Parts: sequence; structure tokens; C-alpha cells
Amino acid sequence: MKFGFHTQMNNWQHEISHTQMLDQIREQVQLCEALGFDAVWLPEHHLNPEGFGNSPNPILFAADLACRTRRITIGFACLTTTMWHPLRLAEDLALLDHLTKGRIEVGFGRGADPVTPCPSTSKRTQETKTPIESCSPRPSTSW
Repeated sequence: MKFGFHTQMNNWQHEISHTQMLDQIREQVQLCEALGFDAVWLPEHHLNPEGFGNSPNPILFAADLACRTRRITIGFACLTTTMWHPLRLAEDLALLDHLTKGRIEVGFGRGADPVTPCPSTSKRTQETKTPIESCSPRPSTSW
């Protein structure tokens, strides 16, 4: 059995500063590694007024966490493919995989919001598959 820690990076009502929230999550992730957890999972959220949009670039935050840890896997639950340019997403993930020496796991989602119906995001998600698959150093990529 494996254990992981998933954070939503919530900051309801903006109770603390964004910097304080990031510092707290860094401490939590380091504690998870010290306690033997296998993974930490990061979300991607954008422009949410209740403090839920505190993770517009989880890849960048994952790189920060990777510098502060040495063993724990860093996962994405999930990266919103429709918010990224497909080639940029593939290259950033490939670089992060090398920087972490293979410590990342990636979940993809197409996202949704009240204005854009989910079906309109399917085309962009499909466009993302080819660059991701071609940049993946591991053939176990599945969709």
C-alpha cells in the first residue's frame, strides 16, 4: 500500500497571504517525506474568487518542492490541458521529469468552467496528446 498527500491549495476567504500558504504547503510536503509518504499531489486551479485559484502553475511549484525534497513523488491531479500550449506543456513536463530524476506523475484533465461547456475542451485535450507522448521519456504514458 502506498500513501500520498493531496492538497487543494485552498485559502478560503484569503485568511493568510499567498506566500504564507505556499510556505505552509512546503512544510507539509517536507513533513510527508520525513514520515515516509510516497507522493504529494498538486492541483491546478485558475481565477477562483474564494481562494481556490491558488495554483495556476503547479509545474513551477513542483520544481520548487523537488528542490526541497529528495525522495517523494510529486504528482499532478490534474493538469488542465486546455490551459496550456500543448508543446510547452510537454517540454515543461519532460524537463521537470529530468530535474526530479523521474519523481513526477501526471494526471491530465480538460477542465471546465461555467462559461465554457466541457465538450468544447475535447479538441484541445486531443491536440495535447501527441506532444506529451513524444516528449515522454517513459513509454507507460496512457490516456
